[in-house]
Amino acid sequence: MVDAFGPLPAAQVETLQGATVVPMGEGREQACGVLRADGSFCEISTTRLSAGRMTGIPQAPATATTLPGRHLYAGLGRHHFGHFLVETITRLWALDHQATPCDGLVVIPKHGIDFGAVMRRRLGEFFDLLSGGLPVRIADTPLHVETLYVPTQGFGHMNWLTATPQFRQHIRQRLTSQITPEGPEKLYVARTALKDAAQAMDQEDRVVTLMTRAGYTIFHPQDHSLADQCSRYMAAKQIVGPDGSAFHLAPFVLQKGTRVGLIQRRHRQDVFDALVAQIHAFCEAELVTLNPLLPPGQGRDPDKPQVFFRQLKRGLRNSGFL
Repeated sequence: MVDAFGPLPAAQVETLQGATVVPMGEGREQACGVLRADGSFCEISTTRLSAGRMTGIPQAPATATTLPGRHLYAGLGRHHFGHFLVETITRLWALDHQATPCDGLVVIPKHGIDFGAVMRRRLGEFFDLLSGGLPVRIADTPLHVETLYVPTQGFGHMNWLTATPQFRQHIRQRLTSQITPEGPEKLYVARTALKDAAQAMDQEDRVVTLMTRAGYTIFHPQDHSLADQCSRYMAAKQIVGPDGSAFHLAPFVLQKGTRVGLIQRRHRQDVFDALVAQIHAFCEAELVTLNPLLPPGQGRDPDKPQVFFRQLKRGLRNSGFL
């Protein structure tokens, strides 16, 4: 896959004394990151965002709060689940390498986001699983850190979804060693209950009915903790669903030989291909891809991706999922 950013950088950790963590400012550049003690910018503290962007270079703050001890720079705190996976947890791999021992983590929240509330409500437990329960310091104001470990991103958007070996090893070991598989063998991961109806796949209600009749449990991941989601994915022998954030999480824990039926729901071939590459990189699942979409501009609503239901049904049957 061709990507303007090139491959992920090789895994490395820069250890800084007296570094300053600068929170995200307003504006399109979303400038934030780490300044060394001499005021120079630590380039590997940038975070890859969606839509082919990187966080910008921040200005030195006039003042900063002192944070004693040894801390890992964890990067950007995002509240959206998919972005949390590909932007927030991407540096925690270093806890198994150079960034140890460590007293805590430092996270820069996306501008305007109460990331502390997000952690308390939904994401803190998952962070604890990956970090061993290290305390998280949210840098919503500048921090002057005694010792700061700054790792490269080990995971990210698009072609970075395949991750570095260090990240893949870290996340699979941490999750599979702490979570017990529990749940049905046949799972359909649905998008029908998402708040934004436009995020569901076209005709997905018909697909849900079809899969229910075939003995699948319909699973709405947003109604469960991340640990519970992982538990279900670990237990399943067959998993089917439209592409989306759930299939960024599932490869972290899928067991060898699990059959995955990934349905393309958008005319975003590059995004779909990147997700396929992630699944292949992280686990030894048996992946089947299904593209039931009508060509762009065809169907009941030319402005939305339309599913040819009979083609999808035939593909699921021919692939052994029905």
